[in-house]
Amino acid sequence: MNFLYPQKLVYGDTISLIAPSEPVDKQDVEKIKNYLEGLGYKLKLGKHLFYKIGDYTAGTIEDRAEDLNTAFADPEVKAIFVGVGGYAADQVLELLNFDTVAKNPKIFVGYSDATTLQQAILAKTGLVTFHGPNATSLIEAPDYTLTNFWKVITGEISNRVDPLSVWEVLRSGKGKGTLIGGNLDCTCSLLGTRYDALAALKEEKIILFWEEDSDEITDIIRNLFQLKHAGVLDRCEGMLVGKIADVLPEADDYVGVPELKYILLSLARAYDFPILWNVDFGHVPGKITIPIGVQGEIDTRTKTFRFNNCFA
Repeated sequence: MNFLYPQKLVYGDTISLIAPSEPVDKQDVEKIKNYLEGLGYKLKLGKHLFYKIGDYTAGTIEDRAEDLNTAFADPEVKAIFVGVGGYAADQVLELLNFDTVAKNPKIFVGYSDATTLQQAILAKTGLVTFHGPNATSLIEAPDYTLTNFWKVITGEISNRVDPLSVWEVLRSGKGKGTLIGGNLDCTCSLLGTRYDALAALKEEKIILFWEEDSDEITDIIRNLFQLKHAGVLDRCEGMLVGKIADVLPEADDYVGVPELKYILLSLARAYDFPILWNVDFGHVPGKITIPIGVQGEIDTRTKTFRFNNCFA
């Protein structure tokens, strides 16, 4: 794959705020505006940012797609921040202008449902994007999250990422490959579609990273086996497992389901890639920002991973 790289964010740049999934609260937007302008950045709001269909989506499919296309086409905008997650980003994929995205590579940041957009953009254009805090998460994020985030998207960070919490080694070793991942459910929902980034990376060795939130353990298990059956793990040189937040330990109809990390080890026993568990990303306040589409390296001995330059 030929990768595209955005320009790093610099003081005074303009950031676009969009809501491709759930609506963003007006009070939160005001706080985001004050925060970003206090750091010396300008903020443009998506035209339909405050449109709502109940509390489900921020406007129609056409509204949300238009805001994303406009943000990429706008020469003043240097970065696009997703306001909040949700469940509807996949609805806009057919209306995205990927030619415009490819001609105007810029920073695109978000997590959770934004995974769908990030992987589709990578599959269609090769653009490197960033799995990092949604804009509403920046308002009350801890220093660990903010420091890592701003150093990554301004190109100031060293290529080594250190833990906040305890990262557990499920399987030891070193591995190098293209970083790809995000929310597990969103990742699996794209398998076999025209927006499947894992298929687009079929010639690449990969480091797969994933997290999950508000799901049953049996659904997570199904998704992991789907990745295996799709041949994804055949190309995996390392795996980063983030925080598994608000997941039911046992589905309503089952008892005695094994602990998830043991199921993962059993599933992966045919492979020898290293696995770091409980890494600081996902639906938690303290999180790192991970570029999608650059080379990364895991070293379980030091419980760290590194990634290459993210910018043009």
